[in-house]
Amino acid sequence: MAILENRLTKTIRELFMNRYTNQERAAVKSVVVDLNAQYIKFIKALFPNARIIIDRFHIV
Repeated sequence: MAILENRLTKTIRELFMNRYTNQERAAVKSVVVDLNAQYIKFIKALFPNARIIIDRFHIV
């Protein structure tokens, strides 16, 4: 678990790029996110094999 100082794309990307190898990130099967378009953009780059699941809490 990590507590980030902000929600900036740069901060989140750096966390995953520095903490996990490409092989570990490629093994991720799914990622749950809200509807923030920025998150969806970088999730595809960070987790190339992951299925993106939209958190249903954010769908009305």
